[in-house]
Amino acid sequence: MDIKRSLVLLCSSYGSFLLGQEKAVDTIYIFDNQMNKVKLFHPVRTINPKDVEKNSTNLSELLRYQSSIYIKENGRGAVSSPSFRGTTAQQTAFVWNGININSSFLGQGDVNNIPLFGYDQIEVKAGGGSVVYGSGAVGGSIHLNNILDFNRGFKASVFSEAASFDTYNNFAQASFSNDKLSVKVSGSYVTSQNDYKVPEFVVGNTGFNNVNGRYYNTSVNIGASYKIADQQTISWQNQIFDASQHYPIFEDNGNRTKYKAQTLRSLIAWDIQKIIFRTA
Repeated sequence: MDIKRSLVLLCSSYGSFLLGQEKAVDTIYIFDNQMNKVKLFHPVRTINPKDVEKNSTNLSELLRYQSSIYIKENGRGAVSSPSFRGTTAQQTAFVWNGININSSFLGQGDVNNIPLFGYDQIEVKAGGGSVVYGSGAVGGSIHLNNILDFNRGFKASVFSEAASFDTYNNFAQASFSNDKLSVKVSGSYVTSQNDYKVPEFVVGNTGFNNVNGRYYNTSVNIGASYKIADQQTISWQNQIFDASQHYPIFEDNGNRTKYKAQTLRSLIAWDIQKIIFRTA
């Protein structure tokens, strides 16, 4: 977004003259351009990376505690579906940098098959104002946005935690930008045996272990933007995701099943900004 300031001085009725002073501010490129229009008329809940660290288990937990979305989760790390009040998961859209990424077959998104880290901004919009992203967004939408900015130099960050049941959560990110080029790379790795024990007093007299409940997921995000001219920029966003979900069994001789997901998302954008002044 180019921000320009101008000073207009109007003289007497015999004539007028114009003095213009312009100051260019580095552009910040957000790929989901429609969201800027939606914010003018509808409330949007914005979750920044610092908020993500407060609920870093997975995307299900983050949305459960920091938004108004109802999450139906079949166990930690297992299949999880979101819905806004009065609608179902089929009316809730996941939008990655302006692209609806709900399953073409099911019409909904599995929250635990979407990485938690690697976004500069997570926005939650409730209500029918999200229909611009498809008829499956009449309940609301969840936006996973990446931002590329210029003249910020080099930055790097690392997040790591360990917990019970061989649970490990790691994320690293690095970025570099000058007046022409902006590059951002991040990667995450989450794994857990997830073999906790449910006490008897919780489920009556049939306490059990969460056997075959382990999960892992790995994601890599790469973004780059280059100014080919003063008002023209070519940008690229890419996400690679690999995950495995094992479905718990409650009997020793039960069938051990799992769901594997491999996803590749890529987006290329060519932004052209042109300002035309007309006088009466």
